[in-house]
Amino acid sequence: MMQSHNDTTAKSGDPVAVLGQRIQQALAQVLGPEYADADPLVRPAQNKAFGDFQSNAAMGLGKKAGRQPRQLAQEIVDALDAGDLCEPPAIAGPGFINITIRPEALNAMLADMDQEHLGVEPLDRGHLVAVDMVGVNIAKAMHVGHLRSSIIGDSVCRILARLGYEPLPQNHLGDWGLQIGMLIDYVMQEQIDLDSLTLPDLEVAYRESNRRCKENPEALERAKARLVLLQQEQPAEIDAWHKVTRITLDACYEACDLMDLTLTRDHERGESFYRERLKPVVDALLERGIAEESEGAIIVRFPSENPSSDASGEDDEIDEEQSPLVIQKSDAGYLYATTDLAGIRYRVGELGAERLIYVVDARQRDHFKKVFTAAGMAGWDVLPGRDDSERKAELIHVAFGAVCGKDGKPLKTREGENVKLMDLLQEAVRRAQAIVQEKNPDLSDQEKAEVARAVGIGCVKYADLSSQLGKDYVFDWDRMLAFEGNTGAYLQNQYVRIRSIGRKAPDDVNPAAPFCIEKPHEKDLALTLLRYPTMLAGVGRTLEVNKLCQYLFDLAQTYSAFYTECPVLKAESPALRDARLRLCNLTAAVLADGLHLLGIRTLERM
Repeated sequence: MMQSHNDTTAKSGDPVAVLGQRIQQALAQVLGPEYADADPLVRPAQNKAFGDFQSNAAMGLGKKAGRQPRQLAQEIVDALDAGDLCEPPAIAGPGFINITIRPEALNAMLADMDQEHLGVEPLDRGHLVAVDMVGVNIAKAMHVGHLRSSIIGDSVCRILARLGYEPLPQNHLGDWGLQIGMLIDYVMQEQIDLDSLTLPDLEVAYRESNRRCKENPEALERAKARLVLLQQEQPAEIDAWHKVTRITLDACYEACDLMDLTLTRDHERGESFYRERLKPVVDALLERGIAEESEGAIIVRFPSENPSSDASGEDDEIDEEQSPLVIQKSDAGYLYATTDLAGIRYRVGELGAERLIYVVDARQRDHFKKVFTAAGMAGWDVLPGRDDSERKAELIHVAFGAVCGKDGKPLKTREGENVKLMDLLQEAVRRAQAIVQEKNPDLSDQEKAEVARAVGIGCVKYADLSSQLGKDYVFDWDRMLAFEGNTGAYLQNQYVRIRSIGRKAPDDVNPAAPFCIEKPHEKDLALTLLRYPTMLAGVGRTLEVNKLCQYLFDLAQTYSAFYTECPVLKAESPALRDARLRLCNLTAAVLADGLHLLGIRTLERM
């Protein structure tokens, strides 16, 4: 006989998580405390005729514990303390446990969720996470390759902040080194007025400086000398450097503003920031025997197996002989690896960041595996004030695939150049404007502009974020801007439709009416809503933002089925009407919260 739960009642949480905890307690009681952490294997039932959820724990644990699975299932049910949460479970087949959630338990859980926090319990403050994103280069406009780094990084920051972390975006600029010396020497030699220069002008100057240095050894030597003057912080060179940097970043932040990124100028941490930290990195690795000289260069060699983590879950081995990490060239120049090691040392050792997340394309996977391993060998991933046996910072590479055209190749212009990001974003808004004009010409010009921006930018973001991180995806305007299917516009439109129901409701509606979950489609919607906190916590761990997108799409579709089958304003009674309106409002709140975490605006009218 299933025991009653006298101490507390099931008032909050995802039913899967609550059931899992209760079943784990039962397993510990039946099999011993060593089974307290066993996976309860609670999953949604494939056939709803048998219940809402199913636990297969007895199937796997029976053999290990020397019990018949069906007998073990019965013992689990007898020990299960969940009378407040579910009906008496039924055992089926060789040992499946079928579970049906009680309507009053769902009502209580929904009521507890229907607050500002939406059931998401944030961590205590103080958990700093550095998120390396965007990564523009001086004298170059942002192109479509920056799209994924920008919006994935922004969404990761938003989600982590929602969960109680303190995200610190880091715009890792390419603003130092010989290329900058070449550019500054060129503009100073040509006496170019930097105060009137635009970014397209600067791009031309950058290309010319590279061409000149390739063709003229004297120009290259002069550029190297100019870099030395810059490193010495000579006023003329520093002034030119500041100006070309600001020209680039002004255009960068124009695109960031259009995308509604949370990134600001305070988050700039370019290669120049680490310039005084590079020699100490090399010296420290040499002194500790981690680095060595090889043909004039300084390298780090690795053991034959050094798995390191990234969000794709792929762990490759690093070959000791073929894959050393070069941290200083034979001409004494430093590399990206040197700067990245200095960045880890700074972000962990000085800032105390518990997680370092690098949102960088998948082609850099091997680079980050080696950098992370070298940092670990040096102990630079150990958090301040803690010894090696305690917590280390997580070093995570969120590796993303390419944005492709319909031909399956990386998206390019007809001339073979990378598509400029601002051009792509403006085209999205223009196309959305045409759709808005066709669908709702009665909106004011200001409303049309607001809707076009929200829908256009939202469609670009959602198409990207809903794609699996490590895979390439095809950029298709028609699919992205569709108001049906798994698109940002569909989710935005669903939110508008739900909100419109509330505006049509009579004045006597009770917004705090008790929930009343009775019909199958009401239960489906309730169970989907209650998944939100657990799902979000999972995304915070794995950084798979596409799972948040899939959840929101599932929620929108589940709501559509509910609305079709369960009349709201024309419900059988005022009490049922008010209960269903509250369910609608909670759905709208979760949709709005989820879309905000994706950086997508919601609208009241479309």
